Amino acid sequence: MLHKVKDTIDTFEMIKYKDHIVMGVSGGADSMSLLHILYSMQREYELELTVVHIHHGLRGIEADEDADFVRDICSQYHIPYVLYRFDIGQEAKLRKLTEEEAGRMMRYTAFEEVLQKKSAQKIAVAHTTNDQAETLLMRLMRGTGLQGLGGIPPVRGPIIRPLIDCTREEVETYCKQYQVLFRNDSSNHTARYTRNKIRIHLIPWLQKELNPTVVDILSQTSILLQEEERYIDEQTQMLFEQVLVVRQEGEAVELHIPKLLSMHPVLRKRILRKAILCVRESLKDIGFGHIVEMEALLQKQTGKKMSLPGKIFAEKQYDILKVYRETIVHKGYSYEIQEDSPLFIVELGQYVQAIVYPKENFTDFSHSVYTKTFDYDKIKNAIQIRTRLTGDRIQLRGNKKLKDFFIDEKVPRDRRDKVPLVTDGQQIIWVVGYGKSRAYEVDAHTKRVIQISFFTEIVDTREDEKYPYS
Repeated sequence: MLHKVKDTIDTFEMIKYKDHIVMGVSGGADSMSLLHILYSMQREYELELTVVHIHHGLRGIEADEDADFVRDICSQYHIPYVLYRFDIGQEAKLRKLTEEEAGRMMRYTAFEEVLQKKSAQKIAVAHTTNDQAETLLMRLMRGTGLQGLGGIPPVRGPIIRPLIDCTREEVETYCKQYQVLFRNDSSNHTARYTRNKIRIHLIPWLQKELNPTVVDILSQTSILLQEEERYIDEQTQMLFEQVLVVRQEGEAVELHIPKLLSMHPVLRKRILRKAILCVRESLKDIGFGHIVEMEALLQKQTGKKMSLPGKIFAEKQYDILKVYRETIVHKGYSYEIQEDSPLFIVELGQYVQAIVYPKENFTDFSHSVYTKTFDYDKIKNAIQIRTRLTGDRIQLRGNKKLKDFFIDEKVPRDRRDKVPLVTDGQQIIWVVGYGKSRAYEVDAHTKRVIQISFFTEIVDTREDEKYPYS
């Protein structure tokens, strides 16, 4: 198996000399074998390794033992170990996601955060051929296009999957051969989650009743579909540039209708999807029906328009199809928030909630961009949510003007009046989405913690979308 993994790494150019790799390690056989393999390659490639373990807050003592197990192995290997603790059950409820989706989202959020903090180059995860087969079946049953059926790519952005050509049986054999210790996650043996149902029931039935090599067949099918998808996407991008009239990234895109109508429907639908991605970060909630409705709009009279999920509109303007984000006039606002009671911010279209906990009873899951915690006793005035005012400052390493902070964070000028601020009187506690003041950090003397959460639309990070976390 080691040779197979090295072949995969070389084929897809996953690792370069002196790379810093962040590894997601759960403690199971897959991730522990990945850890062992990269550790064995560390000297040859002069790799720098960092392990990230996610405690999902779902399995009590068993999850605590997993975290301790991975920490101890990392200590033996002299590899830095980073632990994140989340309450995935609560995160799922807040974001109206399944626990599977919330867990995946929080894992990759943590991996990305460590990648940035460590100035690392890669995120290595331990997906195998079996995961590939399960993903294809899961998406097929949910409904997806060619991109979704392509399954899990070996490389996407900084994410690499060195075990993608190895079966779970090969992983288990490797662990026995090299005496690699691992933990068994009890949740993998219950049919509570969709993927587990496919793993425990569907694939064994397919192997027994139809084809014993179904896992390999499905994996090979995914590889073929990935190749075809890459080719079609390249062709679509070239045609997209031909029909493009105006592009304002994140705001609007205009396409030439006669050229669109001259194209094959398959490519036309793909171009329309790309147009939506010019004004949205993902295709969350965009279904096949929306694309068909956009196609129909091309044939309608000028001035006709339709709404799309995410406050997006498509409008026919003579020979132009304009896809654009809803324009909102942002005015200054100020709200006072009370403990425990969710408050709706009309200008944001979001709720905000503040909850106070005794420090000893608090489990920190403030790694979300839209959930942060602070020392409650350091706050001297009523907490407000407001827009910026002239002279605003925030305490970081020093006392900095908010204007300079926005410049450093590369916040576009036209967005600065839209960024919500959490304040303690005139003092800024948190620039939501960007950074928080050091003056209110939780420390050893903290007695009460206040957690402030914004209920926002969360990007669905499934593999078949623009910004995948799978």
